[in-house]
Amino acid sequence: KGMELMDRLGRCGICLHPFVDPVTGFAACAHVCCRSCLDEHIQNDGTSCPWCNLDLTATTPQAVALLPRHIVFACVGEGTAYAQPFADAEDNSAVTMVVNCDSCGTASVVTHRCEQCNEVYCCDCVVVHQHMAITKSHVLLPLSQSTTCHTTPSIGHTRCKVHNKALDVCCVDCCQLICQQCMMSSAHQGHRSNGLAEGMPQLKKRMRKLLADVAAMKQQVEICLQQHKQQATQISISFDTQITSRREQIKPIEAKIADLKNQKRIKLKSVDASIAGLAAVQLTIEQGSEIEAMLAQDHTLTAVLGYQRLLKHTLQVARTMCSANITQQPALVPDSAQKWDLQRSHHSARIVNFVVSATQSRTTAVGKSRFEQGVHQFHILIQHIKRYCFVGVVSSKFTLDQVPGGCQNSWTLQTDGTICHACKGEDYGAAWGQADTITVTVDMDDKTLSFAKNGEDMGIAFTNLPAKYAVSPVVYLEDKKDTVMLT
Repeated sequence: KGMELMDRLGRCGICLHPFVDPVTGFAACAHVCCRSCLDEHIQNDGTSCPWCNLDLTATTPQAVALLPRHIVFACVGEGTAYAQPFADAEDNSAVTMVVNCDSCGTASVVTHRCEQCNEVYCCDCVVVHQHMAITKSHVLLPLSQSTTCHTTPSIGHTRCKVHNKALDVCCVDCCQLICQQCMMSSAHQGHRSNGLAEGMPQLKKRMRKLLADVAAMKQQVEICLQQHKQQATQISISFDTQITSRREQIKPIEAKIADLKNQKRIKLKSVDASIAGLAAVQLTIEQGSEIEAMLAQDHTLTAVLGYQRLLKHTLQVARTMCSANITQQPALVPDSAQKWDLQRSHHSARIVNFVVSATQSRTTAVGKSRFEQGVHQFHILIQHIKRYCFVGVVSSKFTLDQVPGGCQNSWTLQTDGTICHACKGEDYGAAWGQADTITVTVDMDDKTLSFAKNGEDMGIAFTNLPAKYAVSPVVYLEDKKDTVMLT
């Protein structure tokens, strides 16, 4: 076992044969190989140790020539039998060695070396090697004429990894180098094979063709990839253009939809006003009892005149709605809400159902209805007025000691046509007075307040109605003889 270990350690890592002029120091690993093998390894673009693949420190033939000779393996090589050539007794020129034959494995005198297999054979194995179909073309040289101790450097692995035999057969069908034992295995059974001399040129030619095919396929793939990228860019640009075009086409439609919504809102407000007018007509019909009460309270002439004007106004409203073909709908504000709130009206106000009369100066009456959202309308018929009269809305924070229009919680229209809020007056519309009907429109969605005189809209007066509080109708009478009616 010691001799077998020594024999394995005493072989070159490149040629796998006993060392010839062993050297070390060509890499950091301190491995050993033949000087000539290392020189040829470097000439064939080798850059790493054949044992462990560490980078070489000696990369030129001049550096290899200066490498120190390995003393130990040199001595081991000189002490082995196969390092001692001797002359044949019959032919002094024949060089032989006593070593194990690489073919039969027996310790005998080896006489020849195969240049292709890089193995030494005894006399019997030389005859067999020359007559085998695979190796009959190999060159067998006597040891005295053989000067190489390595295999063909272009072959990456000189021995089979499975059988540890020389790679001396070229399998044509598999396009690879194998050993003779691999050729007899089931993996390569029936395959065509050649020796290295005949197979290597074919193998190289086939490899070059495969490399050329791969290069052509790579070029085609790159062209296809470039074409796909261009198509993807064109598709992206096309989609972006279509999206922009569709958005431009949608803009007029969106504008038209917004305009239709605005028209719908205006028409709904008109319908709401018409509905409120219909409610006023219905209310007028049901006011017979109120007229009788006014006649009983010595207001005969005032009641008759007021009733006559009211009938005239309601008839005009009814005719307008009939000409517009507006169908009757339920009133936005219930009848029960169209009354004055006694608790929130001044003590000098005399209230008989919907009629407010002043018994003293500065009479304020607040409506019972509370508007929190939506569009609402109510009408104030001026039956008799001598001095000033204010109509409008107040918030729930309004108190009776305040004058409508003179505080933050009230928004009113005065008889001279000015609007007033928080003691600030502005010109708004025409003056109004006795026998006129003032229509008040409250839009709690837009927080706006507008007025109309005898059915003629005067426009929006306020745009700052409170967002947190509800508002209610309000009337302020300056003289004790003033009388108005809420419809």
